[in-house]
Amino acid sequence: MQNQELPVVFDKERASSYDTQYAKMAALSEALYLLMRAILSDLPADARILCVGVGTGSEMLYLASEFPQWQFTAVEPAAPMLDICRRRAEDAGIAARCTFHEGYLDTLPASPPFDGATSLLVSHFIVDSEKQRGFYREIATRLRPDGFLVSAALAADPSASASPSLLDVWMRMQEYAGVSAEALEKMRGAYGRTFAAHLPREVEEIIASSGFRAPVLFFQTLLIHSWYAKRAATTSKVSIIPEEQDMQSELERNKEAVTRFNKEVIEQGNVDAFQSLMDPEFVRSAPPGMDSGPNGMLDTFNTVLRPAMPDMTVEILDQVAEGDKVTTRKRISGTHTGKLMGIPATGWDVVIDVIDIVRLRGGKYVEHWGINSLPSTLASLRAK
Repeated sequence: MQNQELPVVFDKERASSYDTQYAKMAALSEALYLLMRAILSDLPADARILCVGVGTGSEMLYLASEFPQWQFTAVEPAAPMLDICRRRAEDAGIAARCTFHEGYLDTLPASPPFDGATSLLVSHFIVDSEKQRGFYREIATRLRPDGFLVSAALAADPSASASPSLLDVWMRMQEYAGVSAEALEKMRGAYGRTFAAHLPREVEEIIASSGFRAPVLFFQTLLIHSWYAKRAATTSKVSIIPEEQDMQSELERNKEAVTRFNKEVIEQGNVDAFQSLMDPEFVRSAPPGMDSGPNGMLDTFNTVLRPAMPDMTVEILDQVAEGDKVTTRKRISGTHTGKLMGIPATGWDVVIDVIDIVRLRGGKYVEHWGINSLPSTLASLRAK
């Protein structure tokens, strides 16, 4: 992270009251830390961890207590916050395993690559998308290939129907924590302007285009979204993102869209998800006389298969992305408790093997081709 004026100034007075002020909300961070521990638990016994914007050091102290041989580098531009972090590390007896750096990543001395990095509730203060991308790139340059990033940030979709309600609950939580009414009004006015200015999917795109594989959302509580991602295995400098890296990010996003379709649309019957994944020009390969548009595809799942197998699940067995296409080998399973294409319920377990190819544009389905074992499944049910 390059030197830039922070929208929140953590002076000595603010830093000294920071942990006390948010003590009532400790359960939120404790849940995040527990999941972060699980994500990072496969790192080497002597892993080196970079904590960016470490603040008073809470996540570093937690990880240090869980992994007694790990080494930590704490990066924090606010001197009062870093002083508290250093004192807490000394009190906990872990200071010998820590390196403290006052400033930003661009002034951190060169060192061997880190195995993992944390950035918790930092990046949402960087409103400009390119600066935020640069922030994540600098973290990526410090990690070894396949090194882990765990990042948490405030994010929300203002257009979502639940967004105003979530913001109201978030403000009530701040009030419960002891934030003054005046500070709450300032916070509400600054929301989306000087912090939390990005949609969750925009944050994911920024991370994925900054030298990391597609990030995984593993935790959300109100406005706090938490992702983990692995640094892409590339030998080129991550600070200069090559065209191949952009292509890799697009491939990962396409695979995620197809996976989402299989889980949310086929398995769960989510019509809103279906509509959000369909390009206006979508067409599928369908037998003569059948609807080759989006409605024909949705009907297959929601009026043919789902009434026959209400407990239907989808297991993705293999998935390959190349160019603008994703090929998936999957298995649809369920219990035959309703009429399936004229065959009365048998109560038998039904399995349909499928291989399909999807062409995507902008993360949406444009074309679809597929083959499946439904004819042989129907023959077996008739025989029973």
